Amino acid sequence: MLRPSILIVQADEQAALDLQWQIEQLGFDAAGVATLADQALTLASQAQPSLVIMDLKLQDGASGIDTARKLRAQHGLPVVFIAASSDADAIERAAMAEPFGYLTKPVKASDLCAALTIALRRADALSEDQRWFSAALTA
Repeated sequence: MLRPSILIVQADEQAALDLQWQIEQLGFDAAGVATLADQALTLASQAQPSLVIMDLKLQDGASGIDTARKLRAQHGLPVVFIAASSDADAIERAAMAEPFGYLTKPVKASDLCAALTIALRRADALSEDQRWFSAALTA
């Protein structure tokens, strides 16, 4: 069985590499690391990850929220935000992108594992519902 792959999009490259290590230790595959919005979009096309873990603000000043919306629209990818802030404004802005989760830094491995597992199962359930609905429409 293939392990789910996670695309890591973080402004800080060292934080991204640390997150990559954590994700791999938890039994997931890292689909790649991006620090820029365009880089994230390209990697998503190439690697076809199962899920994206996204910073709210990227290295090039781009919005992680806007990038998450593009990833969802272009690739149907679920996103879990990981951010330094948990203030109400940041959460409200992130919620507009309809994420599958939101974590604050520094993130504990157990919280990361729980968020990724739940997001992946939710994404699988939605995909199954969409397949069923499509089949029902064409029958």
